[in-house]
Amino acid sequence: MVARGLTRALANLATVARLLLVVPIAWAILDERALSALLLLAAAVATDAVDGWLARRFGTSLLGSWLDVTADRLLIAAVVAALWWSGGLDGWITAVLVGREALVAAGALAAFAPSRPMRPLVVGKVHTAAAFLLLVAAVAAAGGLAPPPLVDLLAVAVTVTALLSLAAYAERLRR
Repeated sequence: MVARGLTRALANLATVARLLLVVPIAWAILDERALSALLLLAAAVATDAVDGWLARRFGTSLLGSWLDVTADRLLIAAVVAALWWSGGLDGWITAVLVGREALVAAGALAAFAPSRPMRPLVVGKVHTAAAFLLLVAAVAAAGGLAPPPLVDLLAVAVTVTALLSLAAYAERLRR
């Protein structure tokens, strides 16, 4: 029992670390420090992987389920906004990503009482992973470390996952 509590605390700490990285990542992007932004973003994505592994292996807490989703939404929204502002992402993909995040957040608040754990769908997790990959590529491209066409290709893939996940979440809400 103690081990489970400790691993849940570690998972929550990983998520809090991700939340704490949101502002420095956005600041590094806006300050045109692509390598710093890329390293910080990679660290943030790694905390999501660690948190997810711990949650799958040892279970998640109510707090952890909400923290994880909140951290993902804030990280994606802040990085997208900073990239758009600095010219690293086009307006259309910015609208897709921010719109999807806002709709999912609103739907989650409507569908799940704060006293119940968040249960993301697999397609939602796939979208979040694709979005993280796009953001890493966009930050790398902004610093000349990745080819810009890669960002365009990933933007199309992320749009597809965004639409699929929105349809799945809409179906979940309907039920």
